[in-house]
Amino acid sequence: MESICGSHKFVFEQVGGRCRLVCEDDFRSVVETEEHRNLRKARREAAEKERRSSKRNEQSKKVAEFLRLKKFGSDVNAPKTSCCGFFSTYPLQEAARDKHWKMVLLLIQCGADAKQKDSFGKTVLDLVDSPPVRDRILQLHRRRVTEQEPRTKPEKLIR
Repeated sequence: MESICGSHKFVFEQVGGRCRLVCEDDFRSVVETEEHRNLRKARREAAEKERRSSKRNEQSKKVAEFLRLKKFGSDVNAPKTSCCGFFSTYPLQEAARDKHWKMVLLLIQCGADAKQKDSFGKTVLDLVDSPPVRDRILQLHRRRVTEQEPRTKPEKLIR
């Protein structure tokens, strides 16, 4: 029995009720080897890493643009004070006051401190009305705290 697959011709012989490949060398050239699978996996991982890096760069640009527009410095945790110096606010509170929730999450991902209080004693959680947004902020803050500062207790954020 013969079978043609692409440019390869395979010869099978029937043994009992089963078919057996007569020429295994041709078969090995068609069958994907472990090396090919590993190579494809490495390429996929590299593409995914590039995509994540590109996404991080895009997010950093958005945060930098927000900081520039709102006249903050380049640090996501640096306060902006009023002209007399009586009032101060942080980028995170400013984004929450504007109800710019995506920017709030981006700022936290970029290292903004969710427990930072403005001059009125309010944290970003005091400014958030939506429970899903509050939960996401807490989740991101806890993840960032456990990655960077394991001794800090994020439970103090909950009112």
